[in-house]
Amino acid sequence: MNDMEKTIVDESYNIKEIEVDNSWLRDFDKDYFEYRRKWDIASQGTGYLSDIPLFLEVEASYSCNYFCPRCPRQVLGHEGRTGFLSDELFGILFQEVRKYRIPSINLSHGGESLLRKDLPELIRKSRDNGVLDIMIHTNGSLLNKQLSIDLIQSGLTKINFSLDAASPQVYGKLRSEGKYEKVISNINDFIEVRNKIGRSYPRIRLSFVVCDENKHEQETFYELWKDKVNVIAFQQFYDFSKGKDSDGVNLSNLGCVPYCCGQLWQLLAISCDGDILPCLHDYEHENVLGNLKTHSLYECWHSEKMNRYRELHIKNRWHEIPMCCRCVNSVERVAQK
Repeated sequence: MNDMEKTIVDESYNIKEIEVDNSWLRDFDKDYFEYRRKWDIASQGTGYLSDIPLFLEVEASYSCNYFCPRCPRQVLGHEGRTGFLSDELFGILFQEVRKYRIPSINLSHGGESLLRKDLPELIRKSRDNGVLDIMIHTNGSLLNKQLSIDLIQSGLTKINFSLDAASPQVYGKLRSEGKYEKVISNINDFIEVRNKIGRSYPRIRLSFVVCDENKHEQETFYELWKDKVNVIAFQQFYDFSKGKDSDGVNLSNLGCVPYCCGQLWQLLAISCDGDILPCLHDYEHENVLGNLKTHSLYECWHSEKMNRYRELHIKNRWHEIPMCCRCVNSVERVAQK
């Protein structure tokens, strides 16, 4: 690493982000930086509670073209589930986004975002409705140069590529359907297109979830990409099977582990059927706050259930919430205690 690099450790998600090039920030105005200031405060939990969520994670697609053995889709038995957030629900969502001035949105959750043929148009509508920060996650396999142009010109601010490998051999173990060389070519094409267009953003982030199969490639991964992208992220591997129930967890230890999840002060998740959820990891929809067809985002954000969850976290009684008791994040913390 050089002196210009900045490392950020997000303890809520066990991610170490290394920002190797911050030039993507040069075209953002004071409203973006004010939203990020509020986000940083909210991430601490018990701190800043905005009138509205600062971020929406939207399940534009719950379909995927990969079968990754450690993905929560497979581990939790969801590999057969597919779906897309409908045009009707997106219409309601964008009305809400404009009304409440939601600053940030991720059009990816649980599936492959590029399976949406209208993704550039959804990004454009997000921008037109006042969203400052618009991001997607993708495995990169469906990219091509024209789609790269469309995504960049639509107003996308951040793209996160999930790669997890620095060689075809390791990639094949983690992404059995994927072709490493093709994905690398797609990412390099995206970088080239962005640079030719002359945009400072979208910020390009490559992620590496560290597990037994790939941990020996971390340094190689960093060296391969440090001069090409903006951010390289190394994330702790989560065994999502541990979150299916509380078996194997010493429940008597839960109250001894200080934990206050920043998600409750930061965001709401929206599933492809319009359910509004308090947590990114509520894959079984056990804690639905409402639905886009029947409830406003404001109602859900200030609902009795949401406020109760916040209160329990503030009082370090988070383990009284079944969702949080089974959360992979809290299970890992207890295991380390």
